[in-house]
Amino acid sequence: MEQAAYISENTLQLISLHDCLIKEVVVSGSDLILTFGHIDVLADHPLNSTGLSMCTGEAKLRLEHAEGIASVLYDTSESAKQDDPDAEEDSHPREVDMLEILEDFEVLQHSEQRHPEGYVHRFEGIGSVKHNTDYAYVVIRCNRVTIEWNEFTDKAWFEGWAEDK
Repeated sequence: MEQAAYISENTLQLISLHDCLIKEVVVSGSDLILTFGHIDVLADHPLNSTGLSMCTGEAKLRLEHAEGIASVLYDTSESAKQDDPDAEEDSHPREVDMLEILEDFEVLQHSEQRHPEGYVHRFEGIGSVKHNTDYAYVVIRCNRVTIEWNEFTDKAWFEGWAEDK
């Protein structure tokens, strides 16, 4: 992505990453850059003037001075019930390289906490097919987060969801 149309710093609490897929993971110096197929920008975000939560096209998150704290995969590869929906109960938590887990990772939940030198982010979700689409989480400490995207493509999937039920 060239110079993005929208650049936002430290506003990840105003972004929803639920069901967003990380397409690419790049390390640039001490920064970690996660490229998503899309993100959902909440209605309250200062760069979203639509009054609705909106889906973007491709978006990048740059975690500056990133440091991996934890990276755990709940491995079901040795489970006798691998195709069973409850196979997670027989999983074996194991440390896996953070960059390996984040590739093709679908975020289900994200949390952010302030830290004396910045932020601590926890990404929970589903690993790639390479990892049996097993549940995993990654915890990263960083100084700052920059979010970039070029366009709003549609309303976020959850916009108006409660009214549609």
